Amino acid sequence: MKQIKIIVAAVAAVLLATSCYERTYVPQTGDVQVTFTAERDTVALTDEYLSLPIQAVQKSNLGAVAIVEFVEGTIMLPDSTTRSVVEYIDDYENGGDIMVTDYQIYLPGVDPEDPDQEAEDFRPSASIEIRVPNFRDFLSISMTFKLVGEHLSDTGINQTTLLATN
Repeated sequence: MKQIKIIVAAVAAVLLATSCYERTYVPQTGDVQVTFTAERDTVALTDEYLSLPIQAVQKSNLGAVAIVEFVEGTIMLPDSTTRSVVEYIDDYENGGDIMVTDYQIYLPGVDPEDPDQEAEDFRPSASIEIRVPNFRDFLSISMTFKLVGEHLSDTGINQTTLLATN
């Protein structure tokens, strides 16, 4: 009986140690080129979260990685004056207007068993999430982003403007 308790304790210790090991899942990606879906996208500023869509240029079973960079932006206030967008950076105490949840996003590969992905014009896509905490204080916000990284499209859109209006 004492040996069983020792074995159970040892197994529990091993399971506890392996469950505490931090794992980071990184999807398998290829050299799939990425692009913004449009040069200009207009959305409603009715929520604090905005989505910036990115798509793969061609179909591939491998995923793609896209990295964006915030270039510039303009906010229109209720009195119709404008000012530059301030991006939250590391120190949130200094304030800001927008937070980009993650500058790097993984686009999935094509699933050959999914009938919705069989169409010739289907391209895998994903969206960068942009948070605008004080969206109620603005009439509109215009933000320009560009794609950076290794696999950028030669013929696609590598810079875009996202316009959100009330």
